Amino acid sequence: MIIFFGVKKSKIGVATIRENTVCSHCGTEKSFQGIIYNSYFHVFWIPIISVGKSREVTCGHCKKRYDDSEIPDNIRVALDRAVEKSNVKTPKWHSFGCLAIFFMFALSLTISLFAFIGDYFFTNDESEVTTEINTIYQPKEKEVEKLIITPKKEPEKSKPALDWEEKLRNIMGNSTMSPGLIKEPVSYNIKNCLEPNLSFIEPRSINYITEINNDKILVLIELSDYEKYTEKQRNEIFKKVETCTKTVLKDVSYDTYIGVYDYYDFYYQKALKRVVKERKEIGDSLLKDFFE
Repeated sequence: MIIFFGVKKSKIGVATIRENTVCSHCGTEKSFQGIIYNSYFHVFWIPIISVGKSREVTCGHCKKRYDDSEIPDNIRVALDRAVEKSNVKTPKWHSFGCLAIFFMFALSLTISLFAFIGDYFFTNDESEVTTEINTIYQPKEKEVEKLIITPKKEPEKSKPALDWEEKLRNIMGNSTMSPGLIKEPVSYNIKNCLEPNLSFIEPRSINYITEINNDKILVLIELSDYEKYTEKQRNEIFKKVETCTKTVLKDVSYDTYIGVYDYYDFYYQKALKRVVKERKEIGDSLLKDFFE
């Protein structure tokens, strides 16, 4: 039996460094942006438990990137303060498997405990009733059996279903800069169509994820440095995203939903014939229809 397991990393937040820092590569001041990742152990791609956070900083001017171990001390101090202010928290779903195992263990223990207590009291009650009856008259065997009452077990409560916003957050949390052709063919082809035609975009700043729900498909593209683009560049991005999506999906019949976002704020949404080009929080998303 082949078991697929390992450690996977996903982006959980962005922290803009506003303190007086200088890029040693290009000399630009206050140009750094920190990205926070969280790693989790998974089995069959089901997250079991969070194993720690990591960070990187990127210069918005020259795109010089520093991994966690390479960040200079003066920038690290400023990054620590920016991360603290941004209040980035580890997503609960990163420890879903651990919580599920604990829940099942606790449920089994509770059921076993109640079964033991019920069996104990039931046995004692049956013995007392039978003894009392025997002191008055000699009952038939079937009459004694009628006095035995089997305690009812409490039905197990089903887990509450996730609402559409939580489902959308979970999908967004699995976005990646390098979608594979086998697992993410739509995202893979959109990436190869989009990035070569947008020369002003840094490829490492784009994440992709695609989800299918029956006859619907959801295409999400995350731009971590969206605020740095001009209005003209943003409109060019929206147009190219829509064009590439149509090109990739031209041979399949899906109701298409598109979202371009930065962290959990959407800047472009397309749901069937409706289009919104303004900043919207996830709760105002047109993409709700995808989950219905």
